Amino acid sequence: MNEDPPPRFEYGDQMFGTSELNVAASSAIEGLPDEQRTSPIRRTFLLLLLFELVIIVAFWLLYIRTLGDFSKAMVDQVIHMQFNTTLFDVQIISVCRFSFLEVAYGAFHTSRRWPSASWTAVTTIYMLAKCMVFAASQRGDPLAYTDLILPIVMTWIGTLILECRVLPQERRAKRIVYTYQRLNPNLLSAVEAQSAYFGSVRQWAGRAATSRGITSIYGSPEGSLMLDTESLINSPKYTAFGANDAAVDVAALLTRAEDLRQTAWSVYEDTVWNEPGTSHSILTEPLITSANIDGFGEQTVFRMDAMLHARPKRMFDDLVYGFEFSPIWNSSISSARILQKFPHEELDIVHTMLKEALGGLIKPRDFVMMRAWGAKDEIYYVTSSSVTHPKCPPVNDCIRADQLINSFFLRPSGNLCHLTIITCFDIKGWLTSNVISRGAKTSLNNLYKDLQNRAITLDASLGSAQDALQLSVLEEAC
Repeated sequence: MNEDPPPRFEYGDQMFGTSELNVAASSAIEGLPDEQRTSPIRRTFLLLLLFELVIIVAFWLLYIRTLGDFSKAMVDQVIHMQFNTTLFDVQIISVCRFSFLEVAYGAFHTSRRWPSASWTAVTTIYMLAKCMVFAASQRGDPLAYTDLILPIVMTWIGTLILECRVLPQERRAKRIVYTYQRLNPNLLSAVEAQSAYFGSVRQWAGRAATSRGITSIYGSPEGSLMLDTESLINSPKYTAFGANDAAVDVAALLTRAEDLRQTAWSVYEDTVWNEPGTSHSILTEPLITSANIDGFGEQTVFRMDAMLHARPKRMFDDLVYGFEFSPIWNSSISSARILQKFPHEELDIVHTMLKEALGGLIKPRDFVMMRAWGAKDEIYYVTSSSVTHPKCPPVNDCIRADQLINSFFLRPSGNLCHLTIITCFDIKGWLTSNVISRGAKTSLNNLYKDLQNRAITLDASLGSAQDALQLSVLEEAC
């Protein structure tokens, strides 16, 4: 039987905590199996079931003591059990419920709701029926009423704890492990090492919660291409080391990143777009289309397809690792800085400020976005959407806009790079849809020109570097 994929949970905007401790991540880790093969939160629930059984039996024994001779009363309760005069059947119901739930949630580790829900329904219906019949024949005995009502109360308390605490927390923990395994394929599975999750994810959560970015793009992963070295060295660095880091809810962060990736690919592969071929028009100028797609409300989604004179990997490295230096070549951006980096997870939090557009008709806007990147089926992608970061509140001289999606897809097409940009935003303000559409198309055209110039520069710089390398080899040979 195939195991269901780990379900999602609602994260809202609560990715960043206000304390120095990652309380949310620590709480989620309590839902992970440890060396005892069950999560601590599940063992707490199983102990609650035992406590429920013990207290119900204890009240029943106290009730028997009030009936006179204990031995005779016990025989009457057990041997001569009757639905309307004895309470031994209540103990039978409690023992059966305890045994069934202990086996289901303790032995088989099920995460289904139906075992608890079915026994809650059976217990509630049976006890309510018994209360009505028993109350008519045994009036005025508070211990009898207590032993009748207590199973209903304890059953519902246990069900609420399971539904609102145990199962959601275990789902959060599974979500962390699922995403962590996707980013780290070498991590042992629970089948291979039952206790691997707990230690590995705890260590990783602590590292991610206090993640510190590298001071410049020169510390980027090996294989990235950094050109225009002289210009970059003389350019100011926009952020200080670790100055903008904030405490992170790891589960929410990774879930948001995974949702962002899935949304980007879903929009990219949506059938609403007519996939352009390598026609003459796309080779010489960009093709810009727009559509209304479910999930983006009334906002229009724009798509631009174009060809760049560069290799996809080269452009991808420049977009990802050279982000802080994009104002050098991107004419629409006045500043770009990385607020917080998570290099092991291939994502970061960035802030960009755009210049005014359409001759000042659209005033400067800024965005705080989560970026995620990677490669799939030989297609490199960089995608982003707006988030809230505690270290970057809105400023008075700029309107904080909302980037619903902004994705770059780079795939090889011969010696060229087929670029696809998908963007959807809410720039806030009173502007009409026609003005926004006109501004978006103008910005995309300008971005294409900037990217094309950047691609040519990267290609020329790489060619110069290769020529210099060949010249040095020839000189050594001579």
